[in-house]
Amino acid sequence: MIYMLLEIFVKVFGYSMFIYGLWRLIGQQALIPTLKAIALDVRRTSYRTRLRFQVARQKKQNESHNKKRGFLYQHLYLLLASVSRSKDREPSVLNFSVLSLSLLSVTTFVVWSTGVDLGLSMIVGSVVMLVPYIFLRLALINLRLSTSKAFMSNFHAIYQSYHSAGQNAYYMLLNLANEIEERHLRIAFYKLAMQVQKNSDQQSIREATNIFAFTVKSSFAVRFGNLVYKGIAEQADLSLPLKNLNNQIGKRKQDLDNEKVAKTEVTILGWITVFLLPIFVFVAYRFTNIYNTWSIFLDDRNLTVFLIAFVMTGISFLVLLIFRKPRTDI
Repeated sequence: MIYMLLEIFVKVFGYSMFIYGLWRLIGQQALIPTLKAIALDVRRTSYRTRLRFQVARQKKQNESHNKKRGFLYQHLYLLLASVSRSKDREPSVLNFSVLSLSLLSVTTFVVWSTGVDLGLSMIVGSVVMLVPYIFLRLALINLRLSTSKAFMSNFHAIYQSYHSAGQNAYYMLLNLANEIEERHLRIAFYKLAMQVQKNSDQQSIREATNIFAFTVKSSFAVRFGNLVYKGIAEQADLSLPLKNLNNQIGKRKQDLDNEKVAKTEVTILGWITVFLLPIFVFVAYRFTNIYNTWSIFLDDRNLTVFLIAFVMTGISFLVLLIFRKPRTDI
């Protein structure tokens, strides 16, 4: 059984990477630019008689571009923009969709080719398809825990930076992109400042603040994003709202010390499961020393129990990593 699982994993990984690499090489670099060029030529030809309305139409399309995005597309765009390590490159939802669909189709075909029912093969393929999304969600959770804590710790400096920048929200963002010591939060501020600098219209500013709020994901960050939008798009004075937000964050910091004591039991239980699994495996190995240990693990029932214990231990460890950090939100 273990050899069959290994063969399925190698085939799924190899074929999926081949299809995704072929897409990045041919589809993204040659096919899409060609289709865009053809579509642009057709559009120019069809609207040649109405050139005087082209500017107004294009502006209207740009303003309604984000409104036409579906919920799933918008969610994936925010997710990729938040966890991306690139500070300037636009996230590609299309590439992520191609990778996920490649995993779905290849896994379904490989599992089905081994004699498994088609319905069950599609279920396994759907689970494998969600693996990249799950990894991105875990990375986002860890990112939010780090940035939300750093956001609260550095908000007094953010408040002072607004006044040192002459009460200008845009220059405040530029200063914060260089002054914040925590790396993830500094990158988030840098992305926000660069997106505002690149596109200064209200829709682009709103999208940039939404990405920042989605990255930090706390009520304080959402309110701060709304204030940044008002300060840049509407040229509003943020002195009083930032002062009130600074006072509320100061009160929240005092409550975090009480929550650390309540999470001690969860942390201990999480570490116990991580240490117990290798101890039990070692004890089982010592008790079965007279037998062939590998033949015991190759038994279907024993292997199934071991895999379930290993997966549950991994889940316990992930829960430990998440809950050991303080929740800074209200």
